[in-house]
Amino acid sequence: MGSQKSAGGYRVNWINYPLKIKNFFCRIILEDDHYGLVIDVQEKDESLRQLFTQQWYELKNVLSNALGNDVIIKANHIMFTGVPAVRVVLFEDQRSWQERQNWPVIQQNLKDYLIKWDAFWQDFDDVFKGLVG
Repeated sequence: MGSQKSAGGYRVNWINYPLKIKNFFCRIILEDDHYGLVIDVQEKDESLRQLFTQQWYELKNVLSNALGNDVIIKANHIMFTGVPAVRVVLFEDQRSWQERQNWPVIQQNLKDYLIKWDAFWQDFDDVFKGLVG
């Protein structure tokens, strides 16, 4: 994806996608029995985390339409480190990344969803930036 430019026309580090909001992280999840793409909001302030959750719910249909599937919002997700977070599951697939024959499909799905996510984020990142001032 190195040559793939963002929806805004600039170069982007797709593996470390720059959300540019403190405590917002775009993560590729690779587990034994599934993989996916998620957004984790690890805001320590519970009231701000609730505000972000509300905003995700308000944009859920727009985001789902942009991605072509239903997103899942986990308002009370706990990270493996014990940190509370809001997790937005952009997509999940039950293929195992440990089976080599799945790699081409996994790579293509991740690329497709990162590009769709990027187009959404270019339009809506200011909504979330406005919440933090």
